[in-house]
Amino acid sequence: VVANGSDVVSCTSESDNAYNSFSGTSMSTASATGSVALLYQLQNTLQPGVTLLSSTIKGILIHTASDLGNTGPDYQFGWGLLNIKAAADLIYDNSNRNYKI
Repeated sequence: VVANGSDVVSCTSESDNAYNSFSGTSMSTASATGSVALLYQLQNTLQPGVTLLSSTIKGILIHTASDLGNTGPDYQFGWGLLNIKAAADLIYDNSNRNYKI
């Protein structure tokens, strides 16, 4: 899977309210890691004590990724762009709750 790393707005050290646009793996990695952490938190909120295995998270991310480039997995985009909203909806559906984010 891939994560957005182009023109991501982030804070800078220039002042307390300074922001700038950055690109690269440093931006996409932070986005992907933070998003996965939020999915773990969502799972714990919906089903306390039911921890997702890393292989389960991987499967959820692959299953819910938005396909890019050629249809299906390919060498440039893998399984596609992370779609954390779709992943969260899948976790909600699995928890038998009647609402979505």
